[in-house]
Amino acid sequence: MPADRMSLFARLAELGIASVTVEHAPMFTVEQSAPLRGSLPGAHTKTLS
Repeated sequence: MPADRMSLFARLAELGIASVTVEHAPMFTVEQSAPLRGSLPGAHTKTLS
């Protein structure tokens, strides 16, 4: 069953899983995301979708 964003965030909270969501414009290449990566901690990946 597909879940919307708010349902997903609520479920993560129920499970005690902390999460942070960063909203940004759509990015289609690794080069486009380079400036954003500097301000976000953790590993960075590009999906293949």
